[in-house]
Amino acid sequence: MFLFLCFGRVSCSFNLTQENYTQYMESPDRKPVLIKFWATWCNHCKEFAPYWDEFVAEDHDFDVAQVECASNPEICKNFGRNGYPAVMWFNPGDKRGVKWVVVHNVRQLDNFCLKMKHFPIRIITLDDIDSMKEVVVSTKFLLVTNSQESREFQQLKAIAEDYKHFSTEFYAIITDNYTTSLQAFTANSAEQMYSGDYSNESLTEFIHMHLFPFLSYYVPEIAHFHYYYNMTSLIVFAQKKFSKTTIETASKISKYFPAHVISCNRNPYICRYVFVGPKTRYMIYDQRNFKYWMHDEGEQETVLEWVDDVRNNRIPYSGPGNGTFSFVWQKIHHIYAAELLVPILLGLSILGIIVIVILIIKIIRLSKKQKEMRQARLLKKQQAAAAQKKDGEEKKDEKEKKSDEGEPTKLKED
Repeated sequence: MFLFLCFGRVSCSFNLTQENYTQYMESPDRKPVLIKFWATWCNHCKEFAPYWDEFVAEDHDFDVAQVECASNPEICKNFGRNGYPAVMWFNPGDKRGVKWVVVHNVRQLDNFCLKMKHFPIRIITLDDIDSMKEVVVSTKFLLVTNSQESREFQQLKAIAEDYKHFSTEFYAIITDNYTTSLQAFTANSAEQMYSGDYSNESLTEFIHMHLFPFLSYYVPEIAHFHYYYNMTSLIVFAQKKFSKTTIETASKISKYFPAHVISCNRNPYICRYVFVGPKTRYMIYDQRNFKYWMHDEGEQETVLEWVDDVRNNRIPYSGPGNGTFSFVWQKIHHIYAAELLVPILLGLSILGIIVIVILIIKIIRLSKKQKEMRQARLLKKQQAAAAQKKDGEEKKDEKEKKSDEGEPTKLKED
């Protein structure tokens, strides 16, 4: 039996356990369901809980459920490998699910669910374009074509499967009144028209380059995306407003790498990770392989020459890298970036003091034991010497006694 929390709403929130999970998931009448996998000991789960409660309070035409994994490990063993909470969408008959890979944001979670309901491409009309342009973080791609059977539609549909874990959305208008076109709508209201052929490689390159707005903040979703697809990006570190030269330079570099912004006030971790101070700098960032290249703000020509050198492997990278022993440097960078160095040094100092105290106690005890042993040996020697002396005296007395007893006999004979 499921524990439902409906309160008259269209959707229901309920708990799934090892007793009812399989029965529910295999039910032929099951609706699409969004499931939160979480654990009581998980701090991130506690932080996410208010967002989840807000989401559950909304009306939905699909089910909303949760699994507490500390009590139901058999269910969760395949769904929480990268940590909790894990929020996943399951269509009817689907047991593998699609994981939501974004920041904790209710609106983005709503968009993800809407996307999954119409996945991989949502068919709209011309009247829906204005509402479609309401973008949160990621870009929306709109294809105009004359049929769902067209080559362009089928190619985009196949590529869209690769982006199901992200908030990226794909739309299509089916009409005979316009020529085939593909357009990207970004969060800063910029619109990019696709001009290439509809090959897999060309479409994928266009999507990757325009997936996020130019010089948008390097938020967790973008970081997840770049890591997932092993993409190298341009990061501009900024503590103040960009100069016109910086924007123009970044725009030219964005032909090769998607360009984003990091503020050390908003994201101090990564600034410490790459040892960046409070000034404008450019970084080409290969996140998957723990490599980066840094350059100070300067003349545009000089910066572009640096980019060309990086692209052609003419200058060495900084960072831990991905070599055999790189994991050691990765840990060192993480410790410094997470400001764990002081606590670790403090912990090591305390541990060192404890070890020293233990050693001193052991030395004192050992010294005391050795002293006791020396005293015991000395006492034993003294006792042995006394016994030997006593034995010698007894022998001497016995000899003298025998001597005294023998003298009268001798005189008598005389």
